[in-house]
Amino acid sequence: MANSPTSLSIPSVHAASLHAIAAAAGVIEPSVLAPIAAFPSAPAIAISAKPHGLVVGPAEAAVSYGAALKAISAEVPRVRSELDLNYAHLRDQGRGWYRLSMASAAVGFSVITLAVIFLILGNLTIGLVTTASSIVPNAVSSLFFVQSRRAARRLDLVTQELAKSREVNGLIEMASVASQGIDDPRLRDEVKAEIVRKILAIGSASR
Repeated sequence: MANSPTSLSIPSVHAASLHAIAAAAGVIEPSVLAPIAAFPSAPAIAISAKPHGLVVGPAEAAVSYGAALKAISAEVPRVRSELDLNYAHLRDQGRGWYRLSMASAAVGFSVITLAVIFLILGNLTIGLVTTASSIVPNAVSSLFFVQSRRAARRLDLVTQELAKSREVNGLIEMASVASQGIDDPRLRDEVKAEIVRKILAIGSASR
C-alpha cells in the first residue's frame, strides 16, 4: 500500500505559530517559503512574552502582538489545509488496512478448512495442518492489523491538531471582532496580546 502511515509528516499548530512569530521577528526565513513538513515539531527558538510584545531568539528580536497575531493568522490556514489532507488520507488508509486484515483472516480460515479436508482425505499430516492453521494466517493478519493500528494512532494525532487549529481560528476571529468593536487603541493591543498568549498556551499545554 502506497504512502505508509509513518511516511506522513503531521504538522503542529503550535510549531507553525512559533515559526510564524519567528519569521515576523526576522529570526528565520519568512514562513511562506517553508513547506509544511519543515515544522512537524516546534522550532528550537525561545519566545517569551513581554508587556509590549514578544521577544524571539537569543538576540531578543522584538515583534509586536499585532504583528504576531497577523503572522499566525496567515500561517494556521496552511496547516489546517495540510491536516485536512492528512486526515482524509489516514482515514482511507486505515479503512484499507482494516479491509486487508479482514480479507487475510478469511483467507486464513480458508487455508484451515482446506487443510482439515486434506487431513481427512489422508493427504496431510497433523503437523502440516497445525502449521498451516497457525503460522501462515496469523503472520499475515498480524501484519495488516499492526499497520491498521499505526494508521489509527496517527489519525488520532491529526484529529488533536485539527481541534487545536479550530481553537486557534476561534481566537483569531475573536481578535478580529474585538478590534472592530474597540475604539481604544491601547485596549485593542491588550486584547491582541492576551489572544496571542492564549494561542501559544494552547499549543504548549500538552507538550
